[in-house]
Amino acid sequence: MKILIVEDDQSIRTLMEQLLEKRGYLVESSGNGRDALEKARISPPDLIVSDIMMPEMDGFIFCRKIKADERLKKIPVILYTGTKSEKDEEELALGMGAVRFLAKPADINVLLAAIKEELVKADKAKSALPAQAPAAGAEVDHDYLRVLSRKLLVKEQELADTVKRLAESEGMYRRLVENIPDIIYSYSTKRGRVYYSSSVEAVLGYSCDFLLKNPFLWDSSVHPEDKSRVAQAISGFSKDRGFDLEYRIKSRTGDWQWFRDRSVGMHLLGNEVIIDGIATDISGVKRSEQALRQSEFKYKRIFENLQDVFYQTDMNGRIIEISPSIQKQSGYTREELIGRLVAEMYVDREDSAKLMCVFQKAGEIIDYELRLKVKGGRPVYVSVNARVFFDQKGSPAGIEGSLRDISARIRAEEALRGSEECLRQTQKLESIRQLSGGVAHDLNNLLGPVIGYAGLLQKSFTPGDSRREDVGEIIKAAERAASLVRQLLAFSRKQVMAPRIINLNDRVNNIGAMLRRVIGERVRLVFALAPDIGPVKVDPGQMDQVILNLVLNARDAMPQGGDIVIETSGLELSAPAECDGGEIPTGSYVVLGVKDTGCGMDKAVKARIFEPFFTTKKFGAENGLGLGLSTSYGIVKQSGGEIQVESEPGTGSVFKIYLPLIKGGVVEAEEKAGPAAVLAAGKGRILVVEDDESMRRITKRVLAASGYAVTEAADARQALAFLSESLELPALMITDLAMPEMDGLKLSGEVSAKYPDMKILCMSGYMDKEDELEKLLGSKAAYLQKPFSPDALLRKVDKLLRPA
Repeated sequence: MKILIVEDDQSIRTLMEQLLEKRGYLVESSGNGRDALEKARISPPDLIVSDIMMPEMDGFIFCRKIKADERLKKIPVILYTGTKSEKDEEELALGMGAVRFLAKPADINVLLAAIKEELVKADKAKSALPAQAPAAGAEVDHDYLRVLSRKLLVKEQELADTVKRLAESEGMYRRLVENIPDIIYSYSTKRGRVYYSSSVEAVLGYSCDFLLKNPFLWDSSVHPEDKSRVAQAISGFSKDRGFDLEYRIKSRTGDWQWFRDRSVGMHLLGNEVIIDGIATDISGVKRSEQALRQSEFKYKRIFENLQDVFYQTDMNGRIIEISPSIQKQSGYTREELIGRLVAEMYVDREDSAKLMCVFQKAGEIIDYELRLKVKGGRPVYVSVNARVFFDQKGSPAGIEGSLRDISARIRAEEALRGSEECLRQTQKLESIRQLSGGVAHDLNNLLGPVIGYAGLLQKSFTPGDSRREDVGEIIKAAERAASLVRQLLAFSRKQVMAPRIINLNDRVNNIGAMLRRVIGERVRLVFALAPDIGPVKVDPGQMDQVILNLVLNARDAMPQGGDIVIETSGLELSAPAECDGGEIPTGSYVVLGVKDTGCGMDKAVKARIFEPFFTTKKFGAENGLGLGLSTSYGIVKQSGGEIQVESEPGTGSVFKIYLPLIKGGVVEAEEKAGPAAVLAAGKGRILVVEDDESMRRITKRVLAASGYAVTEAADARQALAFLSESLELPALMITDLAMPEMDGLKLSGEVSAKYPDMKILCMSGYMDKEDELEKLLGSKAAYLQKPFSPDALLRKVDKLLRPA
């Protein structure tokens, strides 16, 4: 069965088509009566359903023309109306030949039942009487015009209401669009931009009229770097595939402004595709993003380049952020530490409790120093700062702060403390040295008369006289005291030295047998002497004393026995080196080492070993007086060398002596001692200058007893006065070096200048100006160390006055 639907409303027409087609009907449709009439004539339907109010030809006229057509008049027509219907409308419809009159919106089931019923009737009517023609005449036309006029008025009112509503709606939407800061636009794929909301002028500076007259200006103003993306987005646009992209547009002022462009829909206008979209000015957002990126980059660079370590932990002490500089300080990467507890890195576990205690009391931690374990377990010293940080709600969120590696500072402080301790020790030794020198001088002045008078007294007794032996014991005791004084002088570096060029290997070999005797059978003595070590300039006897002292010290450190190694070697220093005695300058050295396998020393003992009278043994003559190492120290320093000690408890000790190498020096042969010379009776006058009265008197007594004429002077002023008034000058002046006002060295200089033929003998308890004396007087002067025996004085005088 074929049904023709006549309806000007597309949506209603489509709905009716779908409903009827689902029920098996063949459906044809039309939007107005004129078109429907043509279709019916071409292909007559079995039933017609028609609206009444339609353009070009309404339903009443359409029904009349169907019924007036011989071929179509039997086709049943159902008329329905959407406007308010009256009774006369139904009568008019039936009068025009319609089989049914229905008012919209009719229940769909009512419409379907009516269609089915009329089709059945029409099928039966094919064999029945001819179809009844519609009523005609002036009365019908009058009714038609009346009904049509009324329906037109209703339709006009509905249209007016619709227009009003549309105007109100359009006004509302226009106000919304015009007040939105975003740019709403319509874009034609053929004609460019065909609509802009008024906000475009405030954003880009162009008026809507100007842009609409230049519909492609927007697209041509897109930044060159963004054009391809924009074109691709528009060309790829479809109903199911919109676009949302960001790009730059050049404004009227020439500035580049950022927009976010989003498509919101599309529709067809003829053969054109119209794309509707919204463009939002996001320039401010982009500037903020750029500023944020720059700020993030700046602070990231600062964060990553911090030498100190910045960190954050949660309230449980678990690391949530830490700067990359931690890797340089600890060896751990940032990623390795995030999530770990800070307390795991403390070397001292109690530091965690201490920090929390400080934190609770002060609310923050400032420059708290502790040790952290770095990768590999090595500890480093750090200074910690910390404080609580809060979240946006003001609740404590964690702890943040900084770490600074202070290991270098700690090492520097330790080195400074070591240097200060070394300086204190050096100053202490220097003070002791000065004190020792002064004490030795005074002791020598006291011992001089004792030895002198005892010597004279001994000579007054005949051999075999017991008193002669008693005086001999006095002399021995005084000489032992003098030996002790000489050790003090050695430490104070003021003893008389007779240096010459020697080979250290020769000295070691010469005293080797003696060393083996003194160390005993429990100790093994080993020599490791390097050949060709080169010569040094020292006092041979005193160097023997140094070696002996070091060997005896090593022996005493090994009561159960062990090994002592004496070794020599050469050394070339290209840079200064530290040692216990100070600093070893650059240069060439001969090194003498004495190494033992004894008990070793701790730092406290090591710091004091060169102090006079310091000993770890019971003090006394039997066990030593603590002068061996101090004497050795003084001899080495006075010889221009340095001494270094290496020792730890339980590892033994190594003493190393560095003596300057004498490049090109020739080893001097050792002088053989000849028979003692027989002293002749003294002749001539001698001037004795000595501020100590007892020393002056014994000197005069010894010289006078030997036959010399002696003149005394208590100081340099008296001596110069005597010489200036004397008609006959003395052959020799004997002067003490240490005197008030003018010392003996200056006096010797003046006397030598005024009286060049006069011989000079200088005497002193110690000698610290020997080089100056030799430089000033040369062979005209000699030196005699206090205390001296009468024979020693007379031999020295005889040597000076004896004719060449």
